[in-house]
Amino acid sequence: MVSNRESARRSRKRKQAHLADLELQVDQLRGENSSLFKQLTDANQEFNQAVTNNRVLKSDVETLRVKVKMAEDMVTRDVLSTLDFQGDDTCYTGMSAAGQVQSIAMENSQNKNGGIRPSSEITNCGGADIWPWDSPPNAMSKQL
Repeated sequence: MVSNRESARRSRKRKQAHLADLELQVDQLRGENSSLFKQLTDANQEFNQAVTNNRVLKSDVETLRVKVKMAEDMVTRDVLSTLDFQGDDTCYTGMSAAGQVQSIAMENSQNKNGGIRPSSEITNCGGADIWPWDSPPNAMSKQL
């Protein structure tokens, strides 16, 4: 009978130790669960912020595209209006606006000064002086 009581006591101690281990595991798992839940909440919040920022950036990109298109259109209109004015110039006589653009582009690409034409080229159309006051004094007296 003593050995039976002793066996029951050892069994109760093992059961208590096992129960204490399980309670410790429960506490650890609850802590881990809480930590993981906080990480998930933070990740969801960051994701939602990223989605919002992405929408804002896409909107900004579209706005900038529209502004670039408008600026390109303005530049094109300015270039074409300038070229239309140059249509009266003897250098561009008989040329369409597209031909004028191509002519200027070719001149600038062949120019060694990085696309900036010297004033002598601007006032001189293939050797013919456009403005008499830009000519040397002897040539000016001959023209008058």
